[in-house]
Amino acid sequence: MPRPLRRFTPRKPAHTELVGREGIELMGWHSAIRVADPEAFRGSLSIVVFDETTVARSRLSAARQVRSATHVDALDVGTTFVFLHRGRATARQGGHELSLTPGSVAILNGLEPYEIEGGDDYDAAAVTLARNALARFGVPDFERDTRELPRSVLTSAAAAFLLALTDDLPRPGSAEGMTTQRALQTMLVGMLVSAYANTDEVEGHAERLARAVAFIEINAADPDLDAADVAAALGISVRHLQRVLGAAGTSVSDEIRACRLRTAAAYLGDPGWRGSTLDEIAVACGFGSASRLRRAFQAVHGMSPVAFRASVPPLPDTALTRR
Repeated sequence: MPRPLRRFTPRKPAHTELVGREGIELMGWHSAIRVADPEAFRGSLSIVVFDETTVARSRLSAARQVRSATHVDALDVGTTFVFLHRGRATARQGGHELSLTPGSVAILNGLEPYEIEGGDDYDAAAVTLARNALARFGVPDFERDTRELPRSVLTSAAAAFLLALTDDLPRPGSAEGMTTQRALQTMLVGMLVSAYANTDEVEGHAERLARAVAFIEINAADPDLDAADVAAALGISVRHLQRVLGAAGTSVSDEIRACRLRTAAAYLGDPGWRGSTLDEIAVACGFGSASRLRRAFQAVHGMSPVAFRASVPPLPDTALTRR
């Protein structure tokens, strides 16, 4: 069984210019920067931390980023997906060496030290997941691996999405931020299913599970959504759908409720929804009424939606989850 998910501490979007020794020190919380001439180092970093996913875009002059055992010990993170947009880079971890060119996507696990050595004009986006963040999608086990993923329509689409996203990062506690994280995770799931399936049977099962969860995520706001709708979208019977989700320890109703609750929690914490009533939020999430929202929220969170809304603090300017 996967260990309980440790979520990240959300962090508002930030953009930092990295110049010389001071710029190197600013990167020190995540990795050490090794360069021939520290004073000549130049770069920039744009970053946002959601509750399960971090998105960062770095544009660096020639440098070697070293995530040491000390960094691994300090930050409790899962896999990092590195999307190289421009330049060339070499990623090394656990005896593996990956030569990356524009369009490459590498995965580096969060359990071991690694380094990325890039030449001049190195431009990459990195997506770091909380451990087990994709477990509910039923993807094959990938969190201890280091590899380059095969190029595909999905990797190209995800790279383009990240380029646009890092130009205007959304606030993590907002409805836009929640939707962004969901869309990105769905893309990653597709990439992993394609890369890790070894047999038609495994690929079919993993693909159906990923498609089912993705369909529910997209359509959960429909109050009439049920197992028949999901099965029809996948082109399988309701009984087959129930077997697929049951093998992953979940069900259609559980996934629908979980998705609606995640949406409700995001809306309750979003300043843009402060003036909305519980009935309005319940309808927007797919619960249909405030009473149904209250019952579901109390059962899962142990508090009412009103109490939850009152307990949401302002977003701190903190880093990833620390040990």
